[in-house]
Amino acid sequence: MSHRNLKLCLAVLLIAAVACSTSAPAPTGTPTPDLAATAQATATAAFDLTATPARATQVAAQRQATRQAATAQAIVEATAQAQPMVEAIQKLVDDGYLDRSEGKYFAPRDFYESWAQLNWYTYQDTGYAPANFVVRADAQWQSASDKADWWNSGCGFVFREQDVDNHYLAYLGLDGWVYFSAFRNGNFVDLGGARYGKVGVPSGGALLTLMVDGDKFTFFVNGERVYSKVDQAFASGRLAMTLLSGTNKDYGTRCLMKNVELWELK
Repeated sequence: MSHRNLKLCLAVLLIAAVACSTSAPAPTGTPTPDLAATAQATATAAFDLTATPARATQVAAQRQATRQAATAQAIVEATAQAQPMVEAIQKLVDDGYLDRSEGKYFAPRDFYESWAQLNWYTYQDTGYAPANFVVRADAQWQSASDKADWWNSGCGFVFREQDVDNHYLAYLGLDGWVYFSAFRNGNFVDLGGARYGKVGVPSGGALLTLMVDGDKFTFFVNGERVYSKVDQAFASGRLAMTLLSGTNKDYGTRCLMKNVELWELK
């Protein structure tokens, strides 16, 4: 409806309102309709009806632009977050530890746990199950005892985990050694280890990195390669963070692994 037609409707309705008000008074107790207001509301509704599609299109365009801007910002932030890991992967390629750098970047949640059970360990699933990968984390530890079994205290990773009876374990012991082991059908298998050097006890920290590619596993501490092992028992499985206690005293050992980064190799 055009504005000219709307004005004509208003004029007709106003004339009718005046005629009705002078010729027939309203019955007692019955409110007199405001015809002018009704006509104005009708005209406004008609205008709104014709304008709504245009406004809806505009709002939809604004929402789409907002989503696109948010997506672009998320990509920028994710790229910036992943860049240090990308550089670390490229260094592994340059140093001959990897033959490719292609992969996907993930940032698993931090791991924080305390455990007080001598000669055992606990672990927490990251929610990822990469077959071939590089994972690293800033590890911080604290022991309730200053005379714990340091070789059996520490932080690290459980990987290619099928279940509690079938998985690999790799960790930095607080005696300064890196250890690899496995559980196969519930049986413990020692996969050896090597000395990194002195670490802080009863508290300390280090950057831990585990590279798993095919049947070869390599553990780094603060960027230094410490130990490599070849094993073919498990080809895939879940990735988890682990903590080894080394003492039954009080809270046992605490382990915080933060800034966790995962690069799933293609």
